[in-house]
Amino acid sequence: MPLSDSASVIIVVSAAGVGGDLSNAKAFPVPFKGNSGDPGITFTGLVAGTHIRLFTMRGRLVQTLDSPNGADVLWDVKNAISIAWPADCIYMLLKAPARKKKVKWS
Repeated sequence: MPLSDSASVIIVVSAAGVGGDLSNAKAFPVPFKGNSGDPGITFTGLVAGTHIRLFTMRGRLVQTLDSPNGADVLWDVKNAISIAWPADCIYMLLKAPARKKKVKWS
């Protein structure tokens, strides 16, 4: 089911690792609305080596993203096979070289 113009994507965040500080990690715009004109959801405040995994609330892996140098990462709100993700609540697991952080975005 494609993302409709009025659909929104809500994200829940968790971060874990052994080296960097992810206390400033954020995603925006959240919720994402298909009719907003934004190209997707941007993850910022990352550290070098951040690995992002996006899951449904039932634990199904939707997408995997990486930030090898700590730069912002844009998720185009598509799954691993480039199909637009329907409105859903997404759980995000951030792994970096050091910290752990959990946040629910709604």
